[in-house]
Amino acid sequence: MKRAFKKLFQIRLSSDFFPRDKKFEALSLEPTQNAIRNFTRYKLIFRNSFSGGYVIYEANEESGEPKNKIKTETVFSFKIKINDSSFFLYNDVVGWSGSKIFYKKNAGYDQPVNVVINGALTDPDTVGLRAARFRKIILIDDDPSFIEVRDEDGGLKKTIAVRKKTPAEVAANKPVFEEIPVDLSSFPDGRYDITTVKTSGSETEKIYVSPENFTNSLMILHIVFRNENLTINDPSILFTLNFKSKAIPWWYEVNVSKDRTPQFTTSQMNNLTINDTSIPKKFTVANPVVDIPNRKITFKSDNPLALNNQPMNLQLLKTSGGDTLIDKLPNPTFNNFILINNQLIAKMIINI
Repeated sequence: MKRAFKKLFQIRLSSDFFPRDKKFEALSLEPTQNAIRNFTRYKLIFRNSFSGGYVIYEANEESGEPKNKIKTETVFSFKIKINDSSFFLYNDVVGWSGSKIFYKKNAGYDQPVNVVINGALTDPDTVGLRAARFRKIILIDDDPSFIEVRDEDGGLKKTIAVRKKTPAEVAANKPVFEEIPVDLSSFPDGRYDITTVKTSGSETEKIYVSPENFTNSLMILHIVFRNENLTINDPSILFTLNFKSKAIPWWYEVNVSKDRTPQFTTSQMNNLTINDTSIPKKFTVANPVVDIPNRKITFKSDNPLALNNQPMNLQLLKTSGGDTLIDKLPNPTFNNFILINNQLIAKMIINI
């Protein structure tokens, strides 16, 4: 009997730094246990791919509809695992730690749009990892306060009262901290806001509650999905996570050997230039730094440039004769990184 299968949705991981035509190995996609349970529930199949992963379903041969429709909002959550620590050197990632990772969610199951991370990952995108039962340390106030637990859509799930200071504690005039038990075991895995509300103001902690092990995970990808009207003729939804490369100044230090010209002069040094054949030009240098005694000239980019392991078509030229000394200058790697005045610089040494 002939059986029909089709992609339900796919997730593509990419980076500005790594080439798109090669397998993206710096990160990998792994479904959580909650996603695996939902795959089983709806008889879906997950497969890793060249640059991420995809989910397929079996369709009815005659109608083309899925045999198991997802009629209610269902969450498929994934861990994006770090396979290569150099990912942090090349990509614009700020705020990640072992217990604080990034969290992204699709706009809606009825919106076939991409989730594009085309900018820096920063601290506001992070969530703290918490077990379903934990203890939150609170600074006790002179007045009663409370803790609000809300889901990521703002729905109030629970309120926990917090006592005020006793007369003796007020008289002592010292900070008083207390561990307040928070039990979210009756709620599903997901993101929650834990807000401590006091007369002096409020403070919110964004958390992700799950029994999962998120060791070496960069991100949690939370996909909410429903497909009750889906047919086999409908295109699968593509979720693209593209990570922006880190931008830093590029320096090319060109050292001229005595064999090339025994008596090196300023005019000869100024005869060298770097030509960017890209349109528009990305690498520009207003004032190269000439060092006659050490027979070198340093070209410092006017603006920070995004790191990329693909050649940028930079040529080292002799301006007077138009000779090309080096047709393609190397792009920087993390071996070229140096720190100058607390600024990360990519410095390439070129000997001619």
